[in-house]
Amino acid sequence: MKIPVSNRMKCCADCVERTEAVADIGCDHAYTSMYLIEQKRAKRVLAMDINKGPLAIAKKNISEYGYEDKIETRLSDGMEKLTDNEVDTLLIGGMGGVLICHILENGKRFLPDMKQMILQPQSEVGEVRKFLHANGFRIEKEVMLFEEGKYYVIIRAVPGVEKYETEWNYKYGLCLLQKKDRIFREFINARYESKQKILKHLLSQTSGNIRTIEKIRELQEELNVLKQLKGDLSCQKQRL
Repeated sequence: MKIPVSNRMKCCADCVERTEAVADIGCDHAYTSMYLIEQKRAKRVLAMDINKGPLAIAKKNISEYGYEDKIETRLSDGMEKLTDNEVDTLLIGGMGGVLICHILENGKRFLPDMKQMILQPQSEVGEVRKFLHANGFRIEKEVMLFEEGKYYVIIRAVPGVEKYETEWNYKYGLCLLQKKDRIFREFINARYESKQKILKHLLSQTSGNIRTIEKIRELQEELNVLKQLKGDLSCQKQRL
């Protein structure tokens, strides 16, 4: 029986290097947790969620697939019900970046136990990158995919020291740029076109207040950055 895990969450799970135990925070119906076991990415998974309803469905799914001895469900607000040295990997996906940072901040005492963290923020990706660098992790890998009309970034972080030079480095990242990622190039091109349209609309207004003028300045600055990124991404062939 095939596990109905989305391509996005499958990519998250595939970023997990084989390990002993994973905490799947916000596990929903536990499809990702079961995929981790099926693919032998983890020997044991804690499927944790704040909501009783999805967790009850998760427990039922785990039973149907016969993974009760390898996956434990736990009602928990983030990492609240985790115990010391219980897992060595965190997987958090499908949440806003600020919420992911909040979960990590509240569970900061567990971070020294982690050999790897796989994070898939739906928004505010830059905030997640900043949090990682401020808390003893470096970004080893990023994956970008396009699913149902939206671009998603998956971050694999490991213990280490790292710092980006500019705010734009945090906003757009460096890993995808350095490997000349094809989907990242598509994302940058699409964002450049979108920002150009917004700027054109603002410039067409006959009068602008201070906020509009400031917005125009911000857009022009970001377009300059995006133009540079477009050039960097097209300067050599994509790495395979």
